[in-house]
Amino acid sequence: MTFEQVVDLAYPGQPPNDQDTYTVRYSRGHDGHGTGSLTAGHSVRVKKGMVFDAYRTSRS
Repeated sequence: MTFEQVVDLAYPGQPPNDQDTYTVRYSRGHDGHGTGSLTAGHSVRVKKGMVFDAYRTSRS
């Protein structure tokens, strides 16, 4: 699953813009990569029971 896919699932129909910053974290991943963060352009292999958290921060 890519960073972009997680953001799209978390915020459907809300394309990223210059005012938004996204943070994606995951847990319960595969051995050796149980927890971590995703950044734009990167991906992680998904397994059953894996948890993703996506946060959007907007500058005003």
